[in-house]
Amino acid sequence: MLKVLGERCAGCGACAQVCSQGAIEMQPNKEGFWYPQIIRERCIDCGRCYNVCPWIDMGDSSLFHPSPRVAYAIKSKSRDIQMQATSGGLFAELARKFIAAGGVAYGAGYNSSFQVRHLRTASMEETEQLSGSKYVQSFMGSVYALAKQDLQQGKKVLFSGTACQIAGLRKYLVKDYENLLCVDVICHGVPSPRIWEYYVEKQEKRGGKILEIIHRGKTIGGWSWRKQFFYLVFADGKVLRENIWENAYMLGFLKDLYLRPSCHECMFKRLDKRRVSDITLGDYWGCEDIEPDFFDASGVSLAIMNTLKGEQCLNEVENISKKVTNLEKAVSYNIAVMYSYRRMLARAYFFRKFHSQMSLEEFGRLVDTCVRLVGYENSLRKLCDYPRRILGKLKRMCLGIGAKS
Repeated sequence: MLKVLGERCAGCGACAQVCSQGAIEMQPNKEGFWYPQIIRERCIDCGRCYNVCPWIDMGDSSLFHPSPRVAYAIKSKSRDIQMQATSGGLFAELARKFIAAGGVAYGAGYNSSFQVRHLRTASMEETEQLSGSKYVQSFMGSVYALAKQDLQQGKKVLFSGTACQIAGLRKYLVKDYENLLCVDVICHGVPSPRIWEYYVEKQEKRGGKILEIIHRGKTIGGWSWRKQFFYLVFADGKVLRENIWENAYMLGFLKDLYLRPSCHECMFKRLDKRRVSDITLGDYWGCEDIEPDFFDASGVSLAIMNTLKGEQCLNEVENISKKVTNLEKAVSYNIAVMYSYRRMLARAYFFRKFHSQMSLEEFGRLVDTCVRLVGYENSLRKLCDYPRRILGKLKRMCLGIGAKS
């Protein structure tokens, strides 16, 4: 599998879960990302791993839904849910709806060591584990198999994840289930679990046991891409609170220093043809400009309906306020819906210099150095691009393209 896909592999783990012989294990590479490893003595060459992989056959049209139907600006009517959520609280309200109907919800949550894993939840209390963004690639374990069991038993299943994880689930299931609702998050890219686990370990060595982590916390009136905070709450009552643009871990993520290689060429970014879920969900950046009468400084979700099922399910959620919005304008403020972020040269420098024995201060200095390198690279790219644009303009002038008569 790894030889076939190389860095295109997104680590969804569908191949490992579908293997009846246990011949595939997901193992971390030196950067900390999980890749499938085949145990040759167990493999019977059945080919199921190839058939389930979304990336080997990207021409499988059944995996993708038609163009998005409509987009909504949404916020929970519960201020508590809205404030606990990363954006407007729609996912929490969806999860509560499914649980209330006797169903289950799947999504990313922490284990006791604050490693990020995909979890199955079946109670209102458990769904709180899934609230809020976790900017780490979540380990899938056996959740596809668990979800299939729930679906076959007739339970309503809400499954959330990145688009690549949704693609892995749908290929694993083979067929569509009426009692399944898939929600993918607008994804910047997934950072390395190795870097995250290093960061948590170093913080605990410095400050003691961590009780709570919030990657993007809010203050009242503080929901904006510049005014969100990274929180660590320690057992002794101390709190680390830093702006996400000042926290070393979050800054390295936002500057693309340790994203999974496949994230730089994501196969699911095109809005018109690459939607694999029923609903695409994320922050409604720019809401204050596009929908000023609906904007809420405590957070607004952008929900893109990709299927009729998604829209029908949304209409059944009662505890939300919603408004149809302009999809084209909305995604212009959140380019992660459409485009992958460039793989910067500074990424290679970061992984060459990073080691798990370095202090948090050294880690912070490394991130700062790489951020400066990113700035230099962007400036150089613009400088190199300038002559090309001038030549293009000169060519159009000489050929009379666009000239008025």
